[in-house]
Amino acid sequence: MIFILATICIMRFPDLQQCKDVDFPMMADDVSTHQCMLFGMPTLVKFMEGYPGWRVTKWKCVDQKTHDIIAPPNI
Repeated sequence: MIFILATICIMRFPDLQQCKDVDFPMMADDVSTHQCMLFGMPTLVKFMEGYPGWRVTKWKCVDQKTHDIIAPPNI
């Protein structure tokens, strides 16, 4: 299974930024990392619409077989 690994940040104060890494699973089991890179952005946009104070600072697609899952996006 392919996941989007994203670093998301929220500004607590003008000079203090809190960031954490979260994983977003791709819904289809047969998604390749290449397809994830092409079509992963709508997943992140949907997240940011639900959590407007947070912003994605970087992201990449990873295979669950080669990566330990960090945490679901519970904010």
